[in-house]
Amino acid sequence: MKMDNKECKLIGRYYVQLKDVHINWGHRAGREKNKEAYLPIPSKYAYAFNILRGNEYTCTLQDTNNTIRLLAAGSQSRNDYAKQFQGAHDLSLLYDWYASHNAMAGDFVVVNIFFQKEMTLEFISQSQADRIKDLNLVHSSGKPFNAVESCRAATSGFRLVSLL
Repeated sequence: MKMDNKECKLIGRYYVQLKDVHINWGHRAGREKNKEAYLPIPSKYAYAFNILRGNEYTCTLQDTNNTIRLLAAGSQSRNDYAKQFQGAHDLSLLYDWYASHNAMAGDFVVVNIFFQKEMTLEFISQSQADRIKDLNLVHSSGKPFNAVESCRAATSGFRLVSLL
């Protein structure tokens, strides 16, 4: 996989099952009728993948190949680490992406974090039973079963299967 003609260097991968609050985070009434949404970052992945509050990421949406800018925001119990991704300078970016998929509570988003503050998002509807099974998305968040598969072309060496 290449991102902007650079070999991908995967730091980590996780998924979250969306809740209504993620999809409809804020709704401003009156003249500003913007919908806002966010993507949670479970603390163990924020710590493991060094996702720091205030960092901006270039995000490629896998379904369209469009890129958007996301901000790692909020704070975990360790204040330097972010608890969510939100649109950088536009809190409706993720809402618009969710809306384009008719997202609802129970759908999944798979997040790939790469070096140089790049990432990809894959939307998986709860109706895509085969894809959910392929990735072993069994809890509300976690690591997909084939976490190294998406970046295999950019790695070198060999993979140890067994010591027997």
